[in-house]
Amino acid sequence: MKVQGKYRGKGEVCRSIALFAAIVITLTASAADCNLVWNDGVGTSVANAAEWFDASNWQGGNIAQSAADWAFLTNKSGRLFVHADRALTLGKLNAYRGGLTNNGMTTNDAYQVYFISDHGVSIPYVPSDGKSMISQVRLYADLTLSSGDGAYCDSILLCGDMDNAVPAAFNTALTHHLDLYANAAGEERVNPGTTNSFRQSWGSPTWYAPQGASADVVGQWSQTAGSRYLIRTGAAHVLCAGTLVHGDGIPSGAFLKRIFDGGTIEISQPATRTIAGNSITFDAFSPKVSQFIATYNADAGGSSGETSYACKHRAEDEFTMEIGRITLTAAKNRRFATKAGCHPARWLLHDASAVHGKIYLADC
Repeated sequence: MKVQGKYRGKGEVCRSIALFAAIVITLTASAADCNLVWNDGVGTSVANAAEWFDASNWQGGNIAQSAADWAFLTNKSGRLFVHADRALTLGKLNAYRGGLTNNGMTTNDAYQVYFISDHGVSIPYVPSDGKSMISQVRLYADLTLSSGDGAYCDSILLCGDMDNAVPAAFNTALTHHLDLYANAAGEERVNPGTTNSFRQSWGSPTWYAPQGASADVVGQWSQTAGSRYLIRTGAAHVLCAGTLVHGDGIPSGAFLKRIFDGGTIEISQPATRTIAGNSITFDAFSPKVSQFIATYNADAGGSSGETSYACKHRAEDEFTMEIGRITLTAAKNRRFATKAGCHPARWLLHDASAVHGKIYLADC
């Protein structure tokens, strides 16, 4: 097993300002932020995901690609799929419906933005408007937040690892889906999220362990030579992110990397043959996940506080959430529980001396 921008100006002016801002870091952020807007109608499926670094996909041909750029991804006709073929640094990554608003996009799955990359996204500083740095995105990429305690995020569905060296803060709920991605083959996942500090300003964060399977699973899937995407043609079955995948035209060592839905997945290596309705074998899988958070600032919600969820798909799987120190500076409460339909994970709380309210352990 393996362990696994503020003013929309002409392109040249905006790009020059962005370059200057990248040099002086955050000292003049309010003058440097540039709103860069995605074109409508491109990237309608995983198979034709639009390339981030293609200027034709951006209004005015201006690509958001620096710490001074605020990227707005429009999605007025359904899901939007965006792919980045190299590492990306941004000031903001927002999805919206309608005008240039911070949180205007519905979180309905039928309208979500899917950002897909093997190279990661970095958000290095707090934007000058004080609003969320990343919001309303289904992020199939690793995330680095390097601005410390002010790194506010809003309504993220994270399907990638989070840099574990820096603090993270969330305005509303984070949903970390370890069951929808894997960066390497193997059942063991150690600290896929931040180990530094986690601050929840509002909402209820949820962590999901990968799916497990007690025996090999065989399904019918279509594949195209040179593509890593598979489309299901047979009956639905369990999908375990990180499990090894076998079949005619599937390279040795390929594993299930991303799960977009029950009918579309990505493996770690491209298929070598085109086959419509191939028999694909997914190895048996027993996930073992452990996540340590040094400090959990749980001052979220109203006087009653909020709930933190950790969920397993099977009782026999292993999932441990360990917190070194939990803080509740106001007289609020924090609950630790499991979502309906899931099995409880294990919570380990070491130091609760800074809690002024109450801690409730539900079914964990």
